[in-house]
Amino acid sequence: MVGWVVAAAIGAGVFVTLTVIDKFWNSIAGWLNNTAANAVEKVLGYKASQNMKRAVGTITKIRDKLNNNSIIYTKRDYFDTTIEKVTLTSSAPFYDQEQEVRELFEREQTQTQEFVYKG
Repeated sequence: MVGWVVAAAIGAGVFVTLTVIDKFWNSIAGWLNNTAANAVEKVLGYKASQNMKRAVGTITKIRDKLNNNSIIYTKRDYFDTTIEKVTLTSSAPFYDQEQEVRELFEREQTQTQEFVYKG
């Protein structure tokens, strides 16, 4: 009986930890790709840093697939100089949605503009 209580407590702890990590993954991934990757590069070299960044990118892709997120980078028209980052979140896989739901989803999407100076 005590073993089941301990197992349930461990399972609940793991679930809460994974939920918190999932909720703050973008900030964690940013820290891993910048601060931690720089430290790894100093100690283990450039290739280890690139492998670490590739692993973080893979985890982000898996997380987005599990949460049905799609991130699209697009321009409004051919001559536009800015790129829009559009994040689409769905409760069902995109291919399972009806056309009306897809149109409603596209109208209510979140759009942000992010600018990066490359000088």
